[in-house]
Amino acid sequence: MIFSARFSMDARQSSIYAASVNPRTCTVDLDPGQSSETITVHRDALCLAALRDPKAPSSYQAGTGLPLWDSYWIYAPTPDSPTGRLLRYRVDVPANPAQRPFEDFQNFPGAFFTPPTGNRNIQVLAHGLYKLEASIDQANQQVVVRVGFRGEQGRTQNGRTLAEVAETLFRIKPENSWPRM
Repeated sequence: MIFSARFSMDARQSSIYAASVNPRTCTVDLDPGQSSETITVHRDALCLAALRDPKAPSSYQAGTGLPLWDSYWIYAPTPDSPTGRLLRYRVDVPANPAQRPFEDFQNFPGAFFTPPTGNRNIQVLAHGLYKLEASIDQANQQVVVRVGFRGEQGRTQNGRTLAEVAETLFRIKPENSWPRM
């Protein structure tokens, strides 16, 4: 699955102090095509500090070797019902050694659920997204994401085909966090 590999790598290369979440809920069909019932699910957006080129020596401070953060990865789920897509895109900023969340992401939470026009770094990481709940666990220095995907078809019960949801929990410790606790 593209999402798990990409997200794991981005989260590990980031800093816990520069990670942030914009919570959002969506109403989706509970049993698509079978009933009009709906359910509210989380589809949070997540922002992680990043380096445009982690292999370049110029991406790090000469004396300390600490990263010069010059971009952020945004993970943004679409609100489509019954399933959405998970988008990932990069927002470039001036290089800075400070570990801090992306101010625009925090100040304008609704703006980052849709990628900026003209952004060529947009990737669709997943289809069939049911939910994405994200949080920052400062005490354990972990980015926590619970992601759920809904299948097209599932098991048959009483003559009805039920779409099943598969969920996975990720707890990732960003390795470029200093000081460590």
